[in-house]
Amino acid sequence: MKRTALYVVWIFIVIVSGACTVNLSEGSVVLTPAENDGEIETRIDAGENTRLEEETSIEAQIGIGEKTSDEEKELNESVKIKLTVGNQVLEAVLAENTSAEALLDKLKEGPVTIDMRDYASMEKVGDFPWHLPRNDQQITTEAGDLILYQGKAFVIYYAPNSWNFTRIGKVEGLTGAELKSALGSGNVSVTLSIE
Repeated sequence: MKRTALYVVWIFIVIVSGACTVNLSEGSVVLTPAENDGEIETRIDAGENTRLEEETSIEAQIGIGEKTSDEEKELNESVKIKLTVGNQVLEAVLAENTSAEALLDKLKEGPVTIDMRDYASMEKVGDFPWHLPRNDQQITTEAGDLILYQGKAFVIYYAPNSWNFTRIGKVEGLTGAELKSALGSGNVSVTLSIE
């Protein structure tokens, strides 16, 4: 049973990564690399104790099939926050992850003001008054990305950077130059609130 569960997890990872196609045949699963001339394949025998329903595809069994773009997966278009910088109000869309959800919960308690400083001519950075859960992944930032760094630092990028970060949102409707201008050249206070 444990071996079968491991095979199912492995098959799931292989399918999600797009590395292989999956064919079900009697008593086994055949994996063929996506970019393959048909000569290489991996066969996993299901054994007597494992049964895959013939009329149900492996994709349906593990919930694959509906594809959305990375942008659609990462940003929740319906959840927005405000960033107030001086007399300017910027609008941002929150990401869909536990970090953004935790930030939203904190903002429901009231606005938070963060003192931010310029760093490396690509970002403004300051600390939240609390820690948020991390969902780090290797990403290259774009102008407007709102980033959680090491669970406590809040970063607004106006130029690209690649690192292990948690994206918590994105400022809408501004170029990098416009965002840099809105944030100013020195230290700045940014107030986050719910719209």
